[in-house]
Amino acid sequence: MTTAIEYIRDEIDTEDFRAAVEAIGPLNLRQRATVRALATACRAFRLRYIGRDKHAFVERLVPPLPRDLSMKTRADGAIDGATCAAFAQTGVAGPFRLMSEDDAAALLEHCRGVLRDPHNPFLEIIRQHAPAEARRMLREEDILLGLNRFMLDPQLRAVLGDDRLLETMAALMGSDDVACWRSQFFRQRAGGRTALHQNIDFLAGINEKTTVHLRPGRVFHPNTILNAWVSLTEATTDNGCLRVLPGTFADTRIYDLAWSFNKRPADLLAALSFLPDRIITELLTIALFSKGAHRGTTRALFKLADFFYDDLMAREVQFADFVARPGEYWIFSSFNMHGSHAFEAERERFTLVGRYADMNTLRIETDRFDVAIAGRVRFDPEALGWQPLLRAGDRVEAGRRAA
Repeated sequence: MTTAIEYIRDEIDTEDFRAAVEAIGPLNLRQRATVRALATACRAFRLRYIGRDKHAFVERLVPPLPRDLSMKTRADGAIDGATCAAFAQTGVAGPFRLMSEDDAAALLEHCRGVLRDPHNPFLEIIRQHAPAEARRMLREEDILLGLNRFMLDPQLRAVLGDDRLLETMAALMGSDDVACWRSQFFRQRAGGRTALHQNIDFLAGINEKTTVHLRPGRVFHPNTILNAWVSLTEATTDNGCLRVLPGTFADTRIYDLAWSFNKRPADLLAALSFLPDRIITELLTIALFSKGAHRGTTRALFKLADFFYDDLMAREVQFADFVARPGEYWIFSSFNMHGSHAFEAERERFTLVGRYADMNTLRIETDRFDVAIAGRVRFDPEALGWQPLLRAGDRVEAGRRAA
Protein backbone atom coordinates (compact mmCIF):
# COMPACT_ATOMS: atom_id res chain seq x y z
CA MET A 1 0.00 0.00 0.00
CA THR A 2 1.15 3.57 -0.71
CA THR A 3 1.83 6.10 2.04
CA ALA A 4 0.05 9.44 2.04
CA ILE A 5 3.30 11.32 1.55
CA GLU A 6 4.01 9.36 -1.64
CA TYR A 7 0.60 10.30 -3.05
CA ILE A 8 1.14 13.93 -2.13
CA ARG A 9 4.66 14.12 -3.58
CA ASP A 10 3.39 12.53 -6.76
CA GLU A 11 0.78 15.30 -7.15
CA ILE A 12 2.45 18.34 -5.62
CA ASP A 13 5.69 19.30 -7.33
CA THR A 14 7.88 20.88 -4.66
CA GLU A 15 11.00 21.29 -6.77
CA ASP A 16 9.72 23.48 -9.61
CA PHE A 17 7.57 26.46 -8.62
CA ARG A 18 7.91 28.37 -11.88
CA ALA A 19 4.32 27.74 -12.98
CA ALA A 20 2.95 29.02 -9.66
CA VAL A 21 5.14 32.14 -9.92
CA GLU A 22 4.12 32.73 -13.54
CA ALA A 23 0.43 32.45 -12.54
CA ILE A 24 0.92 35.45 -10.24
CA GLY A 25 2.07 37.58 -13.16
CA PRO A 26 4.73 40.30 -13.32
CA LEU A 27 5.55 41.98 -10.02
CA ASN A 28 5.68 45.75 -9.76
CA LEU A 29 8.76 47.59 -8.50
CA ARG A 30 7.60 47.66 -4.89
CA GLN A 31 6.74 43.95 -4.90
CA ARG A 32 10.11 43.01 -6.38
CA ALA A 33 11.88 45.15 -3.80
CA THR A 34 9.95 43.43 -1.01
CA VAL A 35 10.94 39.97 -2.26
CA ARG A 36 14.61 41.02 -2.57
CA ALA A 37 14.65 42.47 0.95
CA LEU A 38 13.12 39.38 2.51
CA ALA A 39 15.41 37.06 0.54
CA THR A 40 18.36 39.04 1.90
CA ALA A 41 16.98 38.58 5.41
CA CYS A 42 16.76 34.82 4.80
CA ARG A 43 20.42 34.73 3.79
CA ALA A 44 21.29 36.66 6.95
CA PHE A 45 19.53 33.99 9.01
CA ARG A 46 21.54 31.36 7.15
CA LEU A 47 24.86 33.02 7.99
CA ARG A 48 23.83 33.52 11.60
CA TYR A 49 22.85 29.91 12.16
CA ILE A 50 25.27 27.90 10.03
CA GLY A 51 25.27 24.28 11.14
CA ARG A 52 21.76 24.38 12.61
CA ASP A 53 19.83 21.18 13.08
CA LYS A 54 16.45 21.28 11.31
CA HIS A 55 14.77 19.12 13.97
CA ALA A 56 15.90 21.44 16.75
CA PHE A 57 14.56 24.37 14.74
CA VAL A 58 11.00 23.05 14.43
CA GLU A 59 10.89 22.12 18.11
CA ARG A 60 11.09 25.81 19.04
CA LEU A 61 8.20 26.91 16.83
CA VAL A 62 5.00 28.27 18.35
CA PRO A 63 2.72 25.36 19.32
CA PRO A 64 -0.84 25.32 17.93
CA LEU A 65 -4.01 25.85 19.93
CA PRO A 66 -5.11 22.99 22.24
CA ARG A 67 -5.84 20.11 19.91
CA ASP A 68 -6.50 16.39 20.22
CA LEU A 69 -6.20 14.55 16.93
CA SER A 70 -8.37 11.65 18.04
CA MET A 71 -12.10 11.58 17.34
CA LYS A 72 -14.93 10.50 19.64
CA THR A 73 -18.22 9.59 18.01
CA ARG A 74 -21.61 8.53 19.34
CA ALA A 75 -23.64 5.78 17.69
CA ASP A 76 -27.40 6.30 17.80
CA GLY A 77 -30.44 5.68 15.65
CA ALA A 78 -29.04 7.76 12.81
CA ILE A 79 -25.87 5.74 12.34
CA ASP A 80 -24.49 2.42 13.55
CA GLY A 81 -21.49 1.69 15.72
CA ALA A 82 -19.43 0.17 12.89
CA THR A 83 -19.78 3.31 10.77
CA CYS A 84 -18.85 5.50 13.74
CA ALA A 85 -15.82 3.35 14.52
CA ALA A 86 -14.64 3.47 10.91
CA PHE A 87 -15.14 7.24 10.81
CA ALA A 88 -13.00 7.68 13.94
CA GLN A 89 -10.15 6.05 12.02
CA THR A 90 -10.65 7.58 8.60
CA GLY A 91 -12.62 10.82 8.97
CA VAL A 92 -14.78 9.73 6.01
CA ALA A 93 -18.35 8.35 5.88
CA GLY A 94 -20.82 7.78 3.06
CA PRO A 95 -22.41 7.94 0.69
CA PHE A 96 -25.80 8.50 2.33
CA ARG A 97 -29.08 9.24 0.55
CA LEU A 98 -30.40 12.73 1.38
CA MET A 99 -33.00 13.33 -1.34
CA SER A 100 -34.36 11.71 -4.48
CA GLU A 101 -32.63 12.25 -7.81
CA ASP A 102 -35.62 14.28 -8.99
CA ASP A 103 -35.38 16.53 -5.93
CA ALA A 104 -31.63 16.89 -6.51
CA ALA A 105 -32.29 17.97 -10.11
CA ALA A 106 -34.80 20.58 -8.91
CA LEU A 107 -32.35 21.88 -6.31
CA LEU A 108 -29.62 22.03 -8.96
CA GLU A 109 -31.76 24.31 -11.09
CA HIS A 110 -32.54 26.43 -8.04
CA CYS A 111 -28.82 26.83 -7.27
CA ARG A 112 -28.04 27.70 -10.87
CA GLY A 113 -30.81 30.28 -10.67
CA VAL A 114 -29.11 31.83 -7.65
CA LEU A 115 -25.95 32.34 -9.71
CA ARG A 116 -27.93 33.94 -12.57
CA ASP A 117 -30.13 36.20 -10.44
CA PRO A 118 -29.29 39.91 -10.94
CA HIS A 119 -31.15 40.64 -7.70
CA ASN A 120 -29.25 38.09 -5.62
CA PRO A 121 -28.83 39.88 -2.22
CA PHE A 122 -25.20 38.74 -2.05
CA LEU A 123 -24.56 40.25 -5.48
CA GLU A 124 -26.31 43.49 -4.51
CA ILE A 125 -23.84 44.01 -1.67
CA ILE A 126 -20.86 43.25 -3.91
CA ARG A 127 -22.26 45.71 -6.44
CA GLN A 128 -22.18 48.49 -3.83
CA HIS A 129 -18.45 47.96 -3.21
CA ALA A 130 -17.16 46.76 -6.59
CA PRO A 131 -19.58 47.28 -9.51
CA ALA A 132 -17.21 45.95 -12.18
CA GLU A 133 -16.50 42.82 -10.17
CA ALA A 134 -20.24 42.30 -9.61
CA ARG A 135 -20.85 42.46 -13.36
CA ARG A 136 -18.13 39.91 -13.99
CA MET A 137 -19.45 37.56 -11.32
CA LEU A 138 -22.96 37.65 -12.74
CA ARG A 139 -21.74 37.22 -16.30
CA GLU A 140 -19.61 34.19 -15.37
CA GLU A 141 -22.15 32.77 -12.90
CA ASP A 142 -19.39 32.80 -10.30
CA ILE A 143 -20.04 30.14 -7.65
CA LEU A 144 -19.02 32.63 -4.97
CA LEU A 145 -22.49 34.12 -5.46
CA GLY A 146 -23.80 31.06 -3.60
CA LEU A 147 -21.62 31.57 -0.53
CA ASN A 148 -23.64 31.15 2.69
CA ARG A 149 -26.88 31.11 0.71
CA PHE A 150 -28.36 28.87 3.42
CA MET A 151 -28.59 31.95 5.64
CA LEU A 152 -31.49 33.37 3.62
CA ASP A 153 -32.76 30.59 1.36
CA PRO A 154 -35.56 28.35 2.72
CA GLN A 155 -34.85 25.60 0.15
CA LEU A 156 -31.20 25.31 1.11
CA ARG A 157 -32.05 25.50 4.81
CA ALA A 158 -34.48 22.63 4.36
CA VAL A 159 -31.75 20.51 2.75
CA LEU A 160 -28.82 21.39 5.01
CA GLY A 161 -31.09 21.29 8.08
CA ASP A 162 -32.56 17.89 7.22
CA ASP A 163 -33.17 15.93 10.43
CA ARG A 164 -31.34 12.83 9.22
CA LEU A 165 -28.34 14.85 8.12
CA LEU A 166 -28.11 16.73 11.42
CA GLU A 167 -28.53 13.51 13.41
CA THR A 168 -25.73 11.88 11.42
CA MET A 169 -23.51 14.91 11.97
CA ALA A 170 -24.24 14.85 15.70
CA ALA A 171 -23.33 11.15 15.89
CA LEU A 172 -20.05 11.59 14.01
CA MET A 173 -19.15 14.67 16.08
CA GLY A 174 -20.21 13.04 19.34
CA SER A 175 -22.11 16.26 20.12
CA ASP A 176 -25.63 17.22 21.16
CA ASP A 177 -25.35 20.74 19.70
CA VAL A 178 -24.50 20.92 16.00
CA ALA A 179 -25.03 23.88 13.67
CA CYS A 180 -24.40 24.60 10.01
CA TRP A 181 -22.41 27.84 9.90
CA ARG A 182 -21.22 28.02 6.29
CA SER A 183 -22.33 26.79 2.88
CA GLN A 184 -20.79 26.89 -0.58
CA PHE A 185 -21.38 25.77 -4.14
CA PHE A 186 -18.65 23.84 -5.94
CA ARG A 187 -18.57 23.22 -9.67
CA GLN A 188 -16.11 21.41 -11.89
CA ARG A 189 -15.83 22.20 -15.56
CA ALA A 190 -13.29 21.61 -18.33
CA GLY A 191 -9.77 22.22 -17.07
CA GLY A 192 -10.87 22.27 -13.43
CA ARG A 193 -9.04 20.53 -10.63
CA THR A 194 -8.49 21.28 -6.94
CA ALA A 195 -5.06 20.41 -5.57
CA LEU A 196 -4.64 18.35 -2.42
CA HIS A 197 -4.89 20.43 0.75
CA GLN A 198 -6.16 20.47 4.32
CA ASN A 199 -8.63 23.01 5.75
CA ILE A 200 -7.62 23.58 9.34
CA ASP A 201 -7.32 27.37 9.31
CA PHE A 202 -10.85 28.15 10.50
CA LEU A 203 -9.75 28.93 14.04
CA ALA A 204 -8.60 32.37 15.19
CA GLY A 205 -4.83 32.54 15.22
CA ILE A 206 -3.83 31.00 11.92
CA ASN A 207 -6.48 33.01 10.07
CA GLU A 208 -7.05 36.40 11.69
CA LYS A 209 -10.18 37.04 9.56
CA THR A 210 -11.99 33.99 10.89
CA THR A 211 -15.21 34.09 12.89
CA VAL A 212 -14.59 30.73 14.60
CA HIS A 213 -13.20 30.67 18.15
CA LEU A 214 -12.36 27.91 20.60
CA ARG A 215 -14.39 28.15 23.79
CA PRO A 216 -12.35 28.49 27.01
CA GLY A 217 -11.23 25.16 28.37
CA ARG A 218 -12.19 23.28 25.19
CA VAL A 219 -9.98 21.25 22.86
CA PHE A 220 -10.33 21.10 19.09
CA HIS A 221 -10.71 17.66 17.46
CA PRO A 222 -10.67 16.82 13.73
CA ASN A 223 -14.43 16.22 13.93
CA THR A 224 -15.23 19.50 15.72
CA ILE A 225 -15.94 20.83 12.21
CA LEU A 226 -17.27 18.45 9.55
CA ASN A 227 -18.40 18.90 5.95
CA ALA A 228 -21.43 17.49 4.16
CA TRP A 229 -20.58 17.09 0.46
CA VAL A 230 -23.99 16.90 -1.26
CA SER A 231 -23.89 15.89 -4.92
CA LEU A 232 -26.57 17.54 -7.07
CA THR A 233 -25.30 15.86 -10.25
CA GLU A 234 -23.73 12.48 -10.71
CA ALA A 235 -20.20 12.61 -9.29
CA THR A 236 -17.56 10.40 -10.90
CA THR A 237 -13.79 10.30 -11.18
CA ASP A 238 -14.21 11.57 -14.77
CA ASN A 239 -16.13 14.72 -13.85
CA GLY A 240 -13.87 15.75 -11.00
CA CYS A 241 -15.38 14.25 -7.85
CA LEU A 242 -13.70 14.92 -4.54
CA ARG A 243 -11.02 12.50 -3.35
CA VAL A 244 -9.73 12.23 0.18
CA LEU A 245 -6.73 10.60 1.85
CA PRO A 246 -8.51 8.98 4.84
CA GLY A 247 -6.86 9.27 8.23
CA THR A 248 -4.49 12.08 7.29
CA PHE A 249 -6.39 14.25 9.76
CA ALA A 250 -3.95 12.84 12.33
CA ASP A 251 -1.02 14.81 10.87
CA THR A 252 -1.49 18.58 10.79
CA ARG A 253 2.14 19.63 10.79
CA ILE A 254 1.92 21.31 7.38
CA TYR A 255 -0.49 23.87 8.80
CA ASP A 256 1.14 23.90 12.23
CA LEU A 257 4.01 25.58 10.41
CA ALA A 258 1.57 28.19 9.08
CA TRP A 259 0.32 28.78 12.62
CA SER A 260 3.84 29.47 13.87
CA PHE A 261 4.75 31.67 10.91
CA ASN A 262 1.60 33.70 11.45
CA LYS A 263 2.48 34.23 15.11
CA ARG A 264 6.19 34.93 14.46
CA PRO A 265 6.82 35.94 10.84
CA ALA A 266 10.56 35.87 11.40
CA ASP A 267 10.25 32.10 11.79
CA LEU A 268 9.18 31.87 8.14
CA LEU A 269 12.33 33.67 7.03
CA ALA A 270 14.45 31.47 9.28
CA ALA A 271 12.77 28.32 7.90
CA LEU A 272 13.28 29.44 4.30
CA SER A 273 16.96 30.01 5.00
CA PHE A 274 17.46 26.23 5.02
CA LEU A 275 16.56 26.12 1.31
CA PRO A 276 18.47 27.14 -1.86
CA ASP A 277 18.32 30.80 -2.92
CA ARG A 278 16.19 30.14 -6.02
CA ILE A 279 13.56 28.32 -3.97
CA ILE A 280 13.59 31.08 -1.35
CA THR A 281 12.77 33.74 -3.95
CA GLU A 282 10.02 31.65 -5.51
CA LEU A 283 8.38 30.72 -2.20
CA LEU A 284 8.46 34.31 -0.95
CA THR A 285 6.76 35.44 -4.16
CA ILE A 286 4.08 32.76 -3.76
CA ALA A 287 3.56 33.39 -0.04
CA LEU A 288 3.15 37.14 -0.55
CA PHE A 289 1.26 37.41 -3.81
CA SER A 290 -0.45 34.13 -4.71
CA LYS A 291 -4.25 34.35 -4.92
CA GLY A 292 -4.87 30.62 -5.22
CA ALA A 293 -4.11 29.20 -1.78
CA HIS A 294 -4.38 25.54 -2.79
CA ARG A 295 -2.24 26.10 -5.88
CA GLY A 296 0.42 28.30 -4.31
CA THR A 297 0.62 28.76 -0.55
CA THR A 298 -0.24 25.13 0.19
CA ARG A 299 2.62 23.97 -2.03
CA ALA A 300 5.01 26.33 -0.30
CA LEU A 301 3.98 25.06 3.13
CA PHE A 302 4.24 21.47 1.98
CA LYS A 303 7.75 22.08 0.66
CA LEU A 304 8.85 23.30 4.09
CA ALA A 305 7.01 20.58 6.04
CA ASP A 306 8.42 17.84 3.80
CA PHE A 307 11.90 19.21 4.45
CA PHE A 308 11.62 19.56 8.22
CA TYR A 309 9.63 16.42 9.13
CA ASP A 310 11.16 13.11 8.05
CA ASP A 311 8.00 11.16 8.94
CA LEU A 312 5.42 13.55 7.47
CA MET A 313 2.16 11.84 6.39
CA ALA A 314 3.78 8.42 6.71
CA ARG A 315 0.48 6.52 7.15
CA GLU A 316 -0.38 3.94 4.49
CA VAL A 317 -3.67 4.88 2.82
CA GLN A 318 -5.79 4.52 -0.28
CA PHE A 319 -7.74 7.38 -1.83
CA ALA A 320 -11.47 7.53 -1.10
CA ASP A 321 -13.27 8.79 -4.19
CA PHE A 322 -16.55 10.57 -3.45
CA VAL A 323 -18.47 8.90 -6.25
CA ALA A 324 -22.19 9.62 -5.80
CA ARG A 325 -25.56 9.69 -7.47
CA PRO A 326 -27.56 12.94 -7.45
CA GLY A 327 -29.00 13.48 -3.97
CA GLU A 328 -26.33 11.45 -2.14
CA TYR A 329 -23.81 12.96 0.24
CA TRP A 330 -20.55 12.19 2.00
CA ILE A 331 -19.32 13.49 5.35
CA PHE A 332 -15.63 14.14 5.98
CA SER A 333 -13.19 15.97 8.20
CA SER A 334 -11.42 18.68 6.23
CA PHE A 335 -8.34 17.95 8.37
CA ASN A 336 -7.94 15.10 5.87
CA MET A 337 -5.91 15.89 2.78
CA HIS A 338 -8.42 16.32 -0.02
CA GLY A 339 -8.70 17.63 -3.56
CA SER A 340 -10.48 16.67 -6.74
CA HIS A 341 -9.90 14.53 -9.77
CA ALA A 342 -9.20 16.34 -13.03
CA PHE A 343 -12.34 17.08 -15.03
CA GLU A 344 -12.43 14.91 -18.15
CA ALA A 345 -16.16 14.76 -18.89
CA GLU A 346 -18.68 16.68 -20.97
CA ARG A 347 -21.17 17.79 -18.30
CA GLU A 348 -20.25 19.78 -15.21
CA ARG A 349 -20.21 18.40 -11.70
CA PHE A 350 -22.13 20.53 -9.17
CA THR A 351 -21.98 20.10 -5.40
CA LEU A 352 -23.54 21.82 -2.40
CA VAL A 353 -21.33 21.79 0.69
CA GLY A 354 -22.47 22.55 4.23
CA ARG A 355 -19.94 23.06 7.01
CA TYR A 356 -21.06 22.08 10.50
CA ALA A 357 -19.61 22.82 13.92
CA ASP A 358 -19.81 21.38 17.42
CA MET A 359 -21.20 24.41 19.21
CA ASN A 360 -20.22 23.02 22.61
CA THR A 361 -16.59 23.46 21.57
CA LEU A 362 -16.72 26.49 19.27
CA ARG A 363 -18.10 30.00 19.40
CA ILE A 364 -18.98 31.40 15.99
CA GLU A 365 -19.48 35.10 15.40
CA THR A 366 -22.86 35.67 13.78
CA ASP A 367 -22.60 39.35 12.89
CA ARG A 368 -19.98 39.16 10.15
CA PHE A 369 -18.21 37.18 7.48
CA ASP A 370 -15.65 38.58 5.06
CA VAL A 371 -15.20 37.91 1.36
CA ALA A 372 -11.97 38.70 -0.51
CA ILE A 373 -13.38 40.77 -3.36
CA ALA A 374 -11.85 44.09 -4.41
CA GLY A 375 -9.90 44.03 -1.17
CA ARG A 376 -12.39 42.74 1.35
CA VAL A 377 -16.17 43.03 1.62
CA ARG A 378 -17.81 42.48 5.00
CA PHE A 379 -21.29 41.01 5.39
CA ASP A 380 -23.36 41.35 8.57
CA PRO A 381 -25.95 38.52 8.44
CA GLU A 382 -27.80 39.69 11.54
CA ALA A 383 -28.19 43.26 10.27
CA LEU A 384 -29.38 41.91 6.92
CA GLY A 385 -32.03 39.77 8.60
CA TRP A 386 -30.34 36.53 7.56
CA GLN A 387 -30.04 33.48 9.83
CA PRO A 388 -26.29 32.82 10.31
CA LEU A 389 -26.64 29.46 12.07
CA LEU A 390 -28.81 26.47 11.30
CA ARG A 391 -29.68 24.03 14.06
CA ALA A 392 -32.30 21.30 14.21
CA GLY A 393 -35.77 22.84 13.93
CA ASP A 394 -34.53 26.22 12.67
CA ARG A 395 -35.31 25.68 8.99
CA VAL A 396 -39.14 25.76 9.41
CA GLU A 397 -39.02 29.07 11.23
CA ALA A 398 -36.71 30.53 8.56
CA GLY A 399 -39.06 29.40 5.83
CA ARG A 400 -41.98 31.17 7.49
CA ARG A 401 -40.00 34.39 7.88
CA ALA A 402 -38.92 34.30 4.25
CA ALA A 403 -42.52 33.78 3.15
